[in-house]
Amino acid sequence: MIKILILLCVSTCGIYSLTCNCDDGNLTAFCGPPPTCPGNTVLDACGCCVECAKVSGQACGGPWSTFGQCDRGLECYKANSSGSHIGAGGVYRPDREPIGVCLTQRDILVKKRPCLQELKHYLNVTKGHVITTDTTQSSCLPKPSCTPEGWYRIRQCNICTGECWCVQRNGKELSNTRGSIGNVTCTAS
Repeated sequence: MIKILILLCVSTCGIYSLTCNCDDGNLTAFCGPPPTCPGNTVLDACGCCVECAKVSGQACGGPWSTFGQCDRGLECYKANSSGSHIGAGGVYRPDREPIGVCLTQRDILVKKRPCLQELKHYLNVTKGHVITTDTTQSSCLPKPSCTPEGWYRIRQCNICTGECWCVQRNGKELSNTRGSIGNVTCTAS
C-alpha cells in the first residue's frame, strides 16, 4: 500500500530538477566570452558561467533564479510572493515560482506603503476628480493624505462630508477621533 502511495505521489506531483552540464575543463569555450555589463557580474543558475547581474527594473528570480540575480544594493521584489510555488503536500513547484523585479530597498518600501497603494487606487477611480457616491454629496470617496515615504498622515479628511479623523501610519483609524474639519487635532504617537 505504501509503495502505491509513493508511486502515485511521484506520478501526480511530478519531479522538478535543474540539470547542469558544465564543462569544467573548458569553461571559456562552454560559456563564451565574459559579458560586458552595466553593473556587476554573477554566476548563472548552474554556477558555471558568468552573466550580468540584473540592474534596477529588470526581471529576476524564477525557478532556480533562471531569470537572473540582482546587482549589489538591489533586491528581487516579488509583489505576489504568497507561497503559491509550493504545491500539494509541500512539494516545491518551480513552474509556479514568482518572477520579480530588481529594486532598491527604498523602492521596495515605497511599493509596500499602504497609503501610496490607496492613493494610486483613488487616482485610477477618480481620474483626479472628486467622485460622489450620491447626488446630495453627503458622502464621497475620500482622497488619502500620504507622507512622502508613503505612510498615512495622522489626520485624514473627507472634504465632501467635512469630517476628519486620526489614523495610525498604516491607516488604521483611531477610535473616537472623528469630528468636523476644524475640530480634529491629531498627535503623533
